[in-house]
Amino acid sequence: MCMRWFVWLLSGLCLALISVNQVFWWLAFLGLFLFIYAITRALSWHEAALGGLLVGTLKAMGGYAWGWSAYPMVWVTLGKLGQILLISAYWLSTSSFAGLGIAAATVLLFLIWQKNRIFFFALIPVLWLAGEILGSFTASIILLGPNVPLNSDVVHGYVGIALANISLFYPFSSITGIYGLTVVVVALSAFGYFVWTHAAWGWTRKVFWYGYCATALLIFYVIFPTTPLPAVEKTIVAIDTRFSVNLLHGPDGEKIKASNEITAVLAAAKTAPDIILLPEDARLTDYLGGTEAALTWLDSRIDTDVVVVDSVRVEDEEGAVLRAVYYDLGKQAVYMTDKQFLIPQGEYITYPFILGLKLLGRDEDWSKILNNQNYHPGKQAGYDKFPADIPGVLFCSESSYIGGISRIANLRESPVVLHVISHARFNDPDILWYQLDAMIRTQAIYTKKIVISSGNVTPSKLYGPDGRIVRGEVILSTEFFDLVEYNL
Repeated sequence: MCMRWFVWLLSGLCLALISVNQVFWWLAFLGLFLFIYAITRALSWHEAALGGLLVGTLKAMGGYAWGWSAYPMVWVTLGKLGQILLISAYWLSTSSFAGLGIAAATVLLFLIWQKNRIFFFALIPVLWLAGEILGSFTASIILLGPNVPLNSDVVHGYVGIALANISLFYPFSSITGIYGLTVVVVALSAFGYFVWTHAAWGWTRKVFWYGYCATALLIFYVIFPTTPLPAVEKTIVAIDTRFSVNLLHGPDGEKIKASNEITAVLAAAKTAPDIILLPEDARLTDYLGGTEAALTWLDSRIDTDVVVVDSVRVEDEEGAVLRAVYYDLGKQAVYMTDKQFLIPQGEYITYPFILGLKLLGRDEDWSKILNNQNYHPGKQAGYDKFPADIPGVLFCSESSYIGGISRIANLRESPVVLHVISHARFNDPDILWYQLDAMIRTQAIYTKKIVISSGNVTPSKLYGPDGRIVRGEVILSTEFFDLVEYNL
């Protein structure tokens, strides 16, 4: 009894670690191997349900472990203990709700194992993926908030992330994205378990089948290469900034931010790029007095036909939206599109969190957070007024969504996607950076798009459709910003 539960626990821990650091990617196979073993040794569907919930919850805890990099949270008046309790509640509740999907899949797999073991091995990749998708949906229930619908789009904790940075598996990314990688890692683990436990086969035959599988992967890798990096004949200068929450909350924070962003844009313009990209929520538009004033000001000081891409908070009757504003100096035009996907506790307040603050009598925190984080998906969701060759924009948290880049790929002809980021609320979130790199790389390969990012308190990068992740040439570096050039 204790040994069986130890196997469930060890399986969950292995699957949690694959979302924490790339060095643990191989644990995906061990974790799934142990998971299959635990199902085949389970004595009842009740054990399968609880064991699956344990595995799914631990797996999701690894996927959402990046939330701890928000501590300490300088934008709330909670003390250290209150912040720890708050992050713990968010982490554990989200993970346990996400674990329900794997629990449901585990019960089905246990029942199939009892009836037909060949079907079990054939169906486990599909049912596991269905469990992860269901887990994304059940997690969205606890993360429900005003103007935020239920969804199954967030992929934090998916086991396919383990293979996203392994070039041998890039072809699977190009076919079905993160879903395909998940199916592949589960299918290979199931195949490995089947061969390992097949009592009628000797070592020679087992080694043959493992070698056959490895050879098939290599052949598939050669036959289905990723898309080469296309020649776009555009130069993009990304402005990386270093404006922490502590700085922005200081007496001169906004003044320093405004001054340095204006300086950075003018310095970038001197290199005559096609696009100048600012990080998410840069608010250059506000600093220059609104869209019309900003267009006039930029045009009076920049003598090239550059497109400057800013993003700004815009208040409306429902709260606020985050809006990307493109200043096309060549056409003397302004184009806009709004952020559609939001992250909880940072961009909107979940209903359980609202209830918790009210029960604790934290009206001051509630009011302060609501005033700063009451975003909702904007109404300007498309690119109807954009020229065909202007790239679409992927906002910060939209890279966590399964179809973030695919949506833009369907709406824009440009081979480039612009990605604006701000991680000012986090403290060196290495786990988050690792996961986002894996997700964006997979989506870039799948959509055959080039993704160029610009970040606040996070470095700019290029994600290629061939799987590469590189940083451009830093052409100017100051205390508060870097200019990073990409010649495509």
